Amino acid sequence: MKYRIIFIVLTAFFFYKTSTSQELEVLKSELKNLTGQKHAIQCLNISLLHIEKYGKPDSVLFYSEMAQEGFRKTNDINNLNYSQLYTAIGYQQKNLFDTAIVILNKILKDTKNIPDSLKADIYYYLGIVYYRSGDKKTSLEYFIKAIPLFEKTSNIDGLVLTYCKLADIMVADSQNEEANEYKNKAIALFPKLKRPYAKIFARNILSRAYMDLRFISPTYVDSSIAIAKECYELIKEYGYYTRAYAILNIISDNYFVKNELEPGIQYAKEALKYRKYLYPGEIIMSYVKFSDYYQEKKEYDKALCYLDSFKSQLPLINVQYYWLNYYQRYFQLNKKTGNLSEAIYGLERFDNIKDSIYNVDKSKEINELSQKYDRAENEKKIMTLSKEKEIASINTKFLIAGIIASIFAIIVIIFLYRQTVIKSKLKSIETEQRLNRARMDPHFFFNILSSLRAYTLKENNSAKTADYLTKYSKIMRQTLESSYNEQITIETELDFLNNYFEIQKLRYPGRFDYEVKLADEIEVSELKLPSMIIQPFVENAIEHGFSENKSKGLISLDFKIVSNELEITISDNGIGLITDSKEQKTYPSRATQIVKDRLFLLNKQYKSNARFEINKNQDSGLRVSIFLPLIYSN
Repeated sequence: MKYRIIFIVLTAFFFYKTSTSQELEVLKSELKNLTGQKHAIQCLNISLLHIEKYGKPDSVLFYSEMAQEGFRKTNDINNLNYSQLYTAIGYQQKNLFDTAIVILNKILKDTKNIPDSLKADIYYYLGIVYYRSGDKKTSLEYFIKAIPLFEKTSNIDGLVLTYCKLADIMVADSQNEEANEYKNKAIALFPKLKRPYAKIFARNILSRAYMDLRFISPTYVDSSIAIAKECYELIKEYGYYTRAYAILNIISDNYFVKNELEPGIQYAKEALKYRKYLYPGEIIMSYVKFSDYYQEKKEYDKALCYLDSFKSQLPLINVQYYWLNYYQRYFQLNKKTGNLSEAIYGLERFDNIKDSIYNVDKSKEINELSQKYDRAENEKKIMTLSKEKEIASINTKFLIAGIIASIFAIIVIIFLYRQTVIKSKLKSIETEQRLNRARMDPHFFFNILSSLRAYTLKENNSAKTADYLTKYSKIMRQTLESSYNEQITIETELDFLNNYFEIQKLRYPGRFDYEVKLADEIEVSELKLPSMIIQPFVENAIEHGFSENKSKGLISLDFKIVSNELEITISDNGIGLITDSKEQKTYPSRATQIVKDRLFLLNKQYKSNARFEINKNQDSGLRVSIFLPLIYSN
């Protein structure tokens, strides 16, 4: 009880001190005059300040481990657990996720009668660790576990941050209704937030989530900007300047999406005011942003100038992926300015680096697997041994080295076997996709032949009949060729679709019309896309969308480039998604079944984010949006 009172008093003192601009230096200065329990609590507070405000994981680890040492001496289990929690957060900030998970689970396992407040924090940070490591399913489970504990302990800050992270996950998983539910719960509690960190971080997460929802409604972009600006004002009010760069870039990116380039550029420049808090990689991405802005404004000289600034920072980190990004943009900009010799040079360098990265990555993955295992095993040993010096004998070191060497050999064998299995699986999927691309409904071909026969007997127009037969033969030939050509130009795809539309209009006279729109920047003879990626959705619109239409249907195809992606929109004014019968399950599952695996393979090959979305139009019908990487002919 005595220690608890001391902790509360010193915590209040801590928050008073952190309201000043020199709170960190004050705490460090006072630390020199403290001993025992007070010294440990001060170390804990300094560690928390580094977690939330300054983002320095090495300092987090230094002070949290110093706090652990003090709490062990005084047998203060509760505060010892909190200092171990902060240590786990430090490892999470250093991207050492396995180590953080081991520490957090050990607290849960070893602590009897663990307080609900601590358990809620551990669940929350387990959610953060799994989310950052890419395991969103496990992350979701821990965030949901944390909610009732935060409610039980009246921890509004923790509750709001959890709601925000859940909204973020739901947006990424395209569960927009659930995302809005958690988002609205978080916003409703904003006025009750107490700590500056929670106020700032919650708005940071939600502004990013709103930006990711921009494809659903343009109003979400304005919401993202508004919340991000609120966040920036709080950052300036409380002095959390290490987080200013990220939030200003969210504002800038939103203006880029709105095509309001001047304010976007101004916020990008504002972000660079905080460059002293940035790593070289973050500074590089700022120059990339400026280059993209001026490229969008067609001011290619300025875009190339910022690309040179990008290049000047590369020797500071010398990461091949940044060089790859540089030469890709160098190729694109010089191509647009007509400087073909430099464009060719950029493309050659891009291809060379891409090939070298692939070879380096294979060996790097093996090393990373070994290092991950080493870190996890070492952490377990450190946690379970009370006195490290007593076990640091030469014989033990040799034994550990032998075990690690054996494990490394086993991991290499398992990794190589797994690579073989993955390659075999991908090859199987590719073969299946060839069959999918070659597949067109057999009834379609039968009905076309029947329609042609009826047309010939009725119209007695040999020229027109020959024309339809030519279109029919082209469709058959292009369908078979697509099983061997993964990528074709937009020009070839449009030729196939025109023939396909005309044949379908013969089958269903007067049922529909179609139109094709191409943005000015689309180079139909050079820009490529997966073959027959559009046809399944067009087929569904014709076969199902207009089957009950009383008025004439219209299918619109719109090709444009948005945010460095090719966006293809297939829109119709048909019946849309019906709410009863089995049709709802089959429409548009026929299209999604064919397309999903193909986009999966495309993302594997180009490390892209190819995807498609199906939404209702405001008036009637459906709108399918396909997003593909920009792939040009060599």
